[in-house]
Amino acid sequence: MFNRVPTLIAATDGDTLIESAADAIHNAGIEGGRLAGTVREPILTRGGKRAALISLAAERDVPLRLTLAVGDGANDLPMLVAAGLGITFRAKPALDNCAPYRVDYGDLTSLLYTQGYSATEFAAA
Repeated sequence: MFNRVPTLIAATDGDTLIESAADAIHNAGIEGGRLAGTVREPILTRGGKRAALISLAAERDVPLRLTLAVGDGANDLPMLVAAGLGITFRAKPALDNCAPYRVDYGDLTSLLYTQGYSATEFAAA
């Protein structure tokens, strides 16, 4: 496990690469203060997601070995393999046994644990 080393997290909502939790909110279609169920462009291909991860890491001078990527479909596999820590999250069957780490149950809180955070450090809901 990383013990809080990653400084760049790339996740995907299926089509759009999301750089961080803040970007997830920015990229989500929000109307009237509520999620609208849409995603803003750009929509990336499987190669585009990998390239975006590599580009984001380079822009921030973060070695790829210190990145974390999360995905749920086969189109995420190149990004997951390129990241220092690639995690499948409730992945489609095509990704079974393709990534070294997987989350099949629970929520994204598990990603905090992989980075070395403990439950006592989580913000109260």
